Amino acid sequence: MYTGATYLDYTTQAVVITDFKKLENPNLSIPDRDLRHLEKLGFSKVTISHMDNAERTAFLVIDGEIVSEKDIYREIDDSYGGAVLSEKEYESLLKSYSTSYLPKFSSLERVSLKLLHEGGRNFTLITEHHFDYVSGSIKPMGIEIQLPQEIPAFENYAKQVWWTASTIGPKKIKWGNEAIHPSSQPIENNDFPFFQMTSSPSLYYSVPWKKPGILKDVAGLHFTTATRFETPEDYNFANVFIQGQNPYLSEHLQFDLKNPE
Repeated sequence: MYTGATYLDYTTQAVVITDFKKLENPNLSIPDRDLRHLEKLGFSKVTISHMDNAERTAFLVIDGEIVSEKDIYREIDDSYGGAVLSEKEYESLLKSYSTSYLPKFSSLERVSLKLLHEGGRNFTLITEHHFDYVSGSIKPMGIEIQLPQEIPAFENYAKQVWWTASTIGPKKIKWGNEAIHPSSQPIENNDFPFFQMTSSPSLYYSVPWKKPGILKDVAGLHFTTATRFETPEDYNFANVFIQGQNPYLSEHLQFDLKNPE
């Protein structure tokens, strides 16, 4: 963890965490076998470490393999546009942020999307959104999980986690979390103008990110969703679309049930 200058308007992040282990819950108590199983499903260790016992128990009954996935690394400007980076470019930029005392005007976000095939026609979609650096005031993030018609989700889970540190003595990191509940209707909010009514059984999430305070810096933001669904017998593909705004996101994961190879 490194620190930059502290700014009086508290709109520029002054604490940058480059070691992901510092984001894990230090009080985590989980058998190695269970940890490996949850990582195999597609959850990051950061997400796993901030699950409670009931949440971990529920996910441990799931088994399967990842059949489609995407990792996205982005540099985001104030208008929530920006550039897609390679992992190497992203890590290099993050490191440069951590060693600079000058304010930066682009946020850094990494996104992980994984489609897990549980066997038969059952699937789990896992999405993780992590902000390593936030420049300026951050708007609520909107996420839409869109499944094909006649395929409603039979289980869903979503949680945001945040990390804060004092801008005076930033070596000690504190964290908190909040469950986020979906809506079956588009979010009526000018922040999400592209969410429209559709006949698909979508799940809509609005993530009210933790805000910085006086002498308190937000050093990281994380949002995880898990969506379980079953495809009908007459479907040849498992398709799921992930839409987002603040920042914009439009991605698609697919698995061919007839030709799994």
